Amino acid sequence: MSRVKAKYFDGKTSKPQTVYVERFKRDIVFYETEDSLNVIHRWPIILCKTEQFNHTSGLQVSYGEEFPKEQLEINEPSQDLIDSFSASEVGEKYLFDKVLKGNATRVIFFGILILGIMIYSYINWVSVIVGNAIVSIIPQNIEESIGDNAFNQYYAILDLDSSKSKLLDEFYKELGYDSPYKIDAYLDESDMVNAFALPGGKIVVYEGLVDRTQSWKELAALFSHEVSHINNRHSMRLMSRQLGNYAVFSAITGDMAGISSVMIESAISLHDLVNSRKYETEADEFGLRMMLACKIDPKAMIGLFERLHEENKEVDEFMENLEVLNTHPLTQKRIQFIEDWVDIYVDDSFIEEENPRAEEIWRELKGIN
Repeated sequence: MSRVKAKYFDGKTSKPQTVYVERFKRDIVFYETEDSLNVIHRWPIILCKTEQFNHTSGLQVSYGEEFPKEQLEINEPSQDLIDSFSASEVGEKYLFDKVLKGNATRVIFFGILILGIMIYSYINWVSVIVGNAIVSIIPQNIEESIGDNAFNQYYAILDLDSSKSKLLDEFYKELGYDSPYKIDAYLDESDMVNAFALPGGKIVVYEGLVDRTQSWKELAALFSHEVSHINNRHSMRLMSRQLGNYAVFSAITGDMAGISSVMIESAISLHDLVNSRKYETEADEFGLRMMLACKIDPKAMIGLFERLHEENKEVDEFMENLEVLNTHPLTQKRIQFIEDWVDIYVDDSFIEEENPRAEEIWRELKGIN
């Protein structure tokens, strides 16, 4: 290695001495001139400490434990010298300083890239653990209270029919589905083809969807799906994950301002869409198991989704190329999933049981004599 010019402070006077230093295996050796063989100092590298390093002031190293310490200033240090003094400390500073001085745009780009990787890693892995941990400590009575409060807020915009809601609730109880929650069913008189479940056990079904079912088993399939959402605490998992995400990133970014806010909001939204589709598929599968356990033909769920596909055919076709932005799996894919599931789990030994009372209530809800 060639010698490097430096300033040496002996710790006794403020006047520096010009020296030439060279790195050996364990020591930094000082010479009076660039070609002198006369060694004037020898510092064991293990006793040296980096005080400062950047492209403005160069490399500043102190030696010894006593005060005032001996110091060395090197304006243009070689890579060997940089590597000699605490690689974890100096090397990282040198790399960052070099990148910053060379191209500020590059620093911004890599900063955004690193932030994106951190956000992606957190949302896709860590937040799953955080969300599930939060849900696991929420008692069932608290979840039910959350659902009740949500229902009370919905109540003002719902057009509930009390007598039909009573019939719909009786219909559900005739199915014999198992749930640790007290399930309450309500019927909204709107022609909307939809239904939703709230945390804790409340299910709202719109009359438009009931009217489009062609058998009581299709309505039973709808309930199996919604009850599966409740049993698996899907709404609570999404809410808990969102709360965990926002709490963590609010702490990191202060007021969620700037580019980090945009990235985090977008990532969370897309991730929640993915989770929504995952939960819908999970609810379909658990619903099929529920129907099978209660001896209700699971193929009725295929009929239900065929009805939904007919109702939303244009939307499904439009969303086919935008599935990443859809909260539910495409209806055709869900039908295919159900058909495959039925082929695997429903064999010739399955014997369905008729339910005259459930069929009677369904016919009454539809106004069929």
